[in-house]
Amino acid sequence: MEKMLTVLFHRDFAGFTGGHLKVWDYYQHIQSSKNYNAEIFFTRKSSWVDNPWLGVRNKCLDNWNPEKTDILFLAGMDWLALSESERQSPPAPVINLIQHVRHADSNNPLYEFLKYPATRICVSQQVAEAIDATGEVNGDIVVNTNGIDHALLPKPLSLENKDIPLLIMGLKNPELAQSLSGELSANGIKHTLIQKHLPRYEFLSLINRSLVTVLLPTLTEGFYLPALEAMYLDTLVICPDCIGNRSFCKDAITCIRPAYNFKNIIKAIQQALAMSSEKRMEITSVAKNLALEHTIEQERNNFLELLSAVC
Repeated sequence: MEKMLTVLFHRDFAGFTGGHLKVWDYYQHIQSSKNYNAEIFFTRKSSWVDNPWLGVRNKCLDNWNPEKTDILFLAGMDWLALSESERQSPPAPVINLIQHVRHADSNNPLYEFLKYPATRICVSQQVAEAIDATGEVNGDIVVNTNGIDHALLPKPLSLENKDIPLLIMGLKNPELAQSLSGELSANGIKHTLIQKHLPRYEFLSLINRSLVTVLLPTLTEGFYLPALEAMYLDTLVICPDCIGNRSFCKDAITCIRPAYNFKNIIKAIQQALAMSSEKRMEITSVAKNLALEHTIEQERNNFLELLSAVC
């Protein structure tokens, strides 16, 4: 029987983010395999509020020993857990999850990590193209498109049970969300505005209850999973272009994807509210099918195949 290989993760958990959630998915991918074992170390200042690893907290490592593992799994700023000499010559092969196009921005600290040897998994083709264009990447670039664990999402409500006509999810851009809300209120358009962090199930439940959902990502994203989750929940999605969402946020096909500014988003909302039921059904049906194609199982299989090739 072959020895199980250990994959070591590192996290500095300041609060819940989609990035942490995707690293949790990859941790679970490892744990699902009979060939690998996942271990994780959290910094002492890490929070355990809304922490996906809370249920396995007692299994987390007390000490960070990268020289005692078979594979290192790093994401975001995790590279800082290694010394400069370790970054240049890692003590174990590195799998580096790249979740945002900002890694390709020479003014961002993440850019500096591209020069260190690793196999880089990008969550979208747009992210892969962005980092490849820098000419700085040391190692292979692989695309593993984000998947959804559909079993963890609410059961999509029927149209007659959706009691929120228009929802604006503005956590990542509260100022724009407030401006949109003000304009809608001035014109007597009923809507629900969310500008604060919500527990994940409450967040998804609100989207599930909505006929039309406006999602405001940051100006650039690596993928933006909430838009795909919203498509699964049969809401008509309005999501402005943020680069990483282009493979699944297809304007007038799976959603309405305006340019990222106040004027165009207001026009998109007006378009959505005036849309015929037939056109709405056409868009949400295509969107739902696309969301169903993005499975967590496919993401897992792709990753485990990559691991077997790396080690």
